[in-house]
Amino acid sequence: MYLRRRIVAGLAVATVLAVVVFSVVSWARGIAAVVGLIKGTDVSVSRSAVPTPSASASAVDCGSSDVSLSLTAKSQTLSVGGSVDFVVSATHKGSRNCLIDMSASSQVLTITSGNDVVWTSASCESDSNYLLLATGDKTSLTITWNADRTGSTCVDDDDLPRVSRGTYVAKVAMKEDSGVASDPVTVVVQ
Repeated sequence: MYLRRRIVAGLAVATVLAVVVFSVVSWARGIAAVVGLIKGTDVSVSRSAVPTPSASASAVDCGSSDVSLSLTAKSQTLSVGGSVDFVVSATHKGSRNCLIDMSASSQVLTITSGNDVVWTSASCESDSNYLLLATGDKTSLTITWNADRTGSTCVDDDDLPRVSRGTYVAKVAMKEDSGVASDPVTVVVQ
């Protein structure tokens, strides 16, 4: 019991002594730095060099062997001057990670009536939205069609002519790989 008390007391003294030495050294360095600043001498602080980032394997763009697209309409019918939301879903089915741009100008929604292209989401550029997909990942994007007709240039939606009553077919495809496309979805404007 006596030996244990001596060991505990010795450890306590050693700890106190280490704290005192550390404090004295730190105070001395701090005072020396302040005195050096007051006298105008240069006090330099050194730091190890910041490491240069190394290049890692780059991800490839998603293609037809990597993803599949599906398209659903929130409503199958709409009135003249109305609007309908389409949900574009991309599902990663490949074995390698890949990048996909899930923006409305890269996942191109096209509305047709027969052979006539009525509207396309690619007429106006949108900000890129790159996502890294791994096997089994699924992501989605909502694109709204306001039952209007686009031209070859980007025009404010309020300035576009409205479509007439009729049946229209919607389909989405990747801008960079038209082989990645959804099944067509039919909507009726009444």
